[in-house]
Amino acid sequence: MTHRIRCPTLPTAENLVGAIVYPTAIGVAGRVLKPQSPRAYEEVGYSSDDKSGLAIGWRRFGDPRTGENFVAYESVFGADVISPKTLVRIVSA
Repeated sequence: MTHRIRCPTLPTAENLVGAIVYPTAIGVAGRVLKPQSPRAYEEVGYSSDDKSGLAIGWRRFGDPRTGENFVAYESVFGADVISPKTLVRIVSA
C-alpha cells in the first residue's frame, strides 16, 4: 500500500525537505481520554477508524443558560520510527 502525503513545511534544523517512508518504518499508537467527571456531559463516546484502529473521543454537552449545544473531540496519539532502515530522509544541500 502506498500513500502520498504532502506537507508544505517541514521545520527542522537540517533542512528536511521530504522523506520516503515504508509502512513498516513508523509505529503509531493512540488512546481515548476518559473524562474525570462523566456526569458533567450529556453523552460521552468514541469512534475508531477500521483501517488504523485509531480512536477519537467525543463529548456532547450544553450550556443551560444559553441553550447552546456543543460537541468536543479529542485524540491522543504518538508516532515513532520503529524501523530506521526503511526510512529515508531527504535533506537540501
